[in-house]
Amino acid sequence: MLFAGYAVLRRRWAWLVAGGLAVAVVDPLCARVLKPAVGRERPCRALAGVEAPNGCGAAQSMPSVHAANTAALAAATGSPLLIGIAALTGASRVITGVHWPSDVIVGWIVGGVVGGAARGGVGVATRAAMRRLRRRRGRETPEEPPWT
Repeated sequence: MLFAGYAVLRRRWAWLVAGGLAVAVVDPLCARVLKPAVGRERPCRALAGVEAPNGCGAAQSMPSVHAANTAALAAATGSPLLIGIAALTGASRVITGVHWPSDVIVGWIVGGVVGGAARGGVGVATRAAMRRLRRRRGRETPEEPPWT
């Protein structure tokens, strides 16, 4: 929600579209397809003495959906702040004992790939729409990058 508010205030419409699209694809992909397919137990269940402060979670461990979602958002926008948030989110999942480090790494990879694809797709669509709009208005001006 904070991301959407920031994107609207800063008029980063491409961030909003690419980020929303990336998370809309990554979240169900990880939660409903990859987690059941891998079926890995969380460290807070598999290891004696590891207790998660906020509960262990009901689903399986691999991949971390939190890590995947934040990585998708970071890759879709290219924002250094969101890249840092993705790194901190992944680290917090391991520190709290709800994910193995490899769960987080796989989440970052999946999220990064989907986020990068969303960014590229939205960029191509934005440039094509701007060219069409300029032609329609009778102007052929140099294109501005859609991510500024």
